[in-house]
Amino acid sequence: MIKVLEAKVMPDLRRGRFPDKKAVQTVAQVVHAVARELET
Repeated sequence: MIKVLEAKVMPDLRRGRFPDKKAVQTVAQVVHAVARELET
């Protein structure tokens, strides 16, 4: 999960921009799935 964040989100943030909405939605789905697994 951390590698996905570093690859998809961090490059744009380092440039002072918000990441692409499509990429953020994918990352959000991964984060939500991990959170659901941790809750059970």
